[in-house]
Amino acid sequence: MRSPSRFTIAAGLLAAIVAVLGLAIGACDKQSSCRPGTLFLQVDLGPFTSGVNELDVGVSVDGATVMHTRLAVTPGMRTGGVEVQFPEGYPAGRPVMIAVTVKAAGIEIATRTSTVFPADGCGVVEVRFSGADAVMGAGGAGGTTAGAGGEAGTLGVAGTGGPAGSGGTAGGGRGGTSGTCLPTGPEDCFNGNDDDCDGNVDCADTDCAPVAQCVPYEPGGLIGVMASGGARCPSGYANVYTIMSGPNAGGCTGCSCRPPAVTCSATVYSFGTASACGSATTPGTAELTFSSTERCTVPSWIGSTQGTIYGVQASAFVLSLVGACVPSGTPTLAPIAWMNTSRFCATSLMGGGCPGQVCVPLVTASRCTMFDSGRACPVAAATSYWYTGATDERTCSSCNCGAATGASCSGLTLNVGSDYSCSTITQTLGPGQRRCYAGAGVNSPGLVFSGAPTGAACAGSSTVSGTITPTGLKTVCCM
Repeated sequence: MRSPSRFTIAAGLLAAIVAVLGLAIGACDKQSSCRPGTLFLQVDLGPFTSGVNELDVGVSVDGATVMHTRLAVTPGMRTGGVEVQFPEGYPAGRPVMIAVTVKAAGIEIATRTSTVFPADGCGVVEVRFSGADAVMGAGGAGGTTAGAGGEAGTLGVAGTGGPAGSGGTAGGGRGGTSGTCLPTGPEDCFNGNDDDCDGNVDCADTDCAPVAQCVPYEPGGLIGVMASGGARCPSGYANVYTIMSGPNAGGCTGCSCRPPAVTCSATVYSFGTASACGSATTPGTAELTFSSTERCTVPSWIGSTQGTIYGVQASAFVLSLVGACVPSGTPTLAPIAWMNTSRFCATSLMGGGCPGQVCVPLVTASRCTMFDSGRACPVAAATSYWYTGATDERTCSSCNCGAATGASCSGLTLNVGSDYSCSTITQTLGPGQRRCYAGAGVNSPGLVFSGAPTGAACAGSSTVSGTITPTGLKTVCCM
């Protein structure tokens, strides 16, 4: 093949560039690597080297019209490489049909066709010709005057020379190429070849019955199965797509609030005589309003008899909040949550032997086809719609606080001491309680709260605005 050059062909919505990389004996027949975003064709002309001077490479992406590129071949050369590039996007997972035709002086000698499903990155395709790929031999040329042309050589048998015409020289017909099939090993059920030379390709070969099946194929679809939860993808279905449905907008986190301080107070009453304290209808003398924040305090006891009291009473404890809830923190959007997450396991193995269908690995699970965008599924198929991602346009407001809740004075008691102090407790009062002293009463006692109020709680929050827009719509049709 001549020195490297490039040719551009259109293949449906995707363009492909075919570049020859040196079709010469031993030049590229061991090529095993490929450049990202390309298909590398390892071409072996096999028995078709004599007189060959041209290759026709046809490429079709996803069932589009086949576009052809003609490449020159140096006669006698057998092996080499052809690179197919896709400048508008590598068609990973899409069917790419490649037809390579060998020509001699413009006449087709042999044709080999392969359909591949490129995986991510790049792909290497082996195009190895055998005698079974031969086209019918061409007819012989006529004599110099009236010689009749030789009969066409049948497939695999050399065409005989035509008899001499009257006054002319016999013209030999170009022989048909040998049709002997050269086995390359056991049947590979997904390469479009008759590997074991039994006359059957892929799914048409009984050897493939345990591992392959014929299924319908729609252009633009990926054949596979759904794998939910922790289920593994079946053998032969290694191209995995994570798909989701039911996006949940979620909320904003990260806000908190500092609650206000809590105080409790009570009005304290005294009784100057035992009888006054013992009479439910006799009110005491209001001495002071006393707070839980104060230390031991000795009132003036204006309702006493020379500082001696014979009873004491507390009003209901009154709760007070010092200030309001103060917001703090940085609001953060919660990640997008999806109601359903699954995986679509697509096959990259597709062969022949199925008229009007394709040969794919056998599975016991329901067979599905996944398409880009929304579309209608066949009547007998279950339809579901999925996405591969989402555009997040949500924002969080600044942090704010709700009303303080939960504060209480239930953990407090009012203690009454004696003799200007609180060191000796003579009475303990709860909210609204009255305590009376018998005998001589108690002289100028101090007052102090014990325990502590129950603190308040404030809920911090941030308001979400904006929307989540799912992207990468997929339609999955399962039989």
